[in-house]
Amino acid sequence: MKHIFLSSLVLAALTLCGQAQASIVISDNYIGASRTNSPTDVMNNDMHFDVDHLKVDFSGNLMSVTVYTNFKEPYGTYKYGDLFISTTGWNPAGTAASKYKEDNFLTTGTNWNYVFDTSAGALYGGDFTTILSNNSGVAVYRPNQVVLRGTGGTDLYDSPVLIGTDTIDGHVWNTITYTFDYTLLALDLTREIALRWAENCGNDIIEGILTAPELPPTSQVPTPGTLALLGAALLAALGTRRFTAKP
Repeated sequence: MKHIFLSSLVLAALTLCGQAQASIVISDNYIGASRTNSPTDVMNNDMHFDVDHLKVDFSGNLMSVTVYTNFKEPYGTYKYGDLFISTTGWNPAGTAASKYKEDNFLTTGTNWNYVFDTSAGALYGGDFTTILSNNSGVAVYRPNQVVLRGTGGTDLYDSPVLIGTDTIDGHVWNTITYTFDYTLLALDLTREIALRWAENCGNDIIEGILTAPELPPTSQVPTPGTLALLGAALLAALGTRRFTAKP
């Protein structure tokens, strides 16, 4: 897996290189269907798998999605799932009041037409297959939930997945950050983007939707100071990667 650790210098450079927008937060208000009629947000209330929220940032053409979770792989056979993306609307089964407890692969009206493969470090579109939680190689799972890309699809954008931590109100969250060029997505006039993430077991799932900013102008040229900072950030990232052991 292409993992490097998040650097504040890299984030600063990304912010300065484009028109940075305020962060968008998608809270975990989605449960999804399970074996019981009254599923809990985290199966068996095992908070090790808790997913709290997604933080989405836009800078220039780049869109970064950061998952905030208690979960960290490896944890036996339990691993990170993939980030699923839809540009054709968000239509989970059920209602917001029920937290979509009826929603799964068999009942959802959402077409996840893109996926960022965590292990490959790449954004895929086109005709790809998906793996359900039932078939992800774990003993305990929320059934019939899409959790991983299978095979196929068109590789649209390669970018290492950033693994780190962030402390909020004294709680240390594990973070998984996906960054890609969102202008590669087939956005309609609403510019709505739906997102979905879960562990490979689907023990806790988060879904939601946001509106992307208008596409940035292509004529923007970074200032010399910004270019220098970006160069320093890249060198720092390369240094971090050199001294980080492969998982």
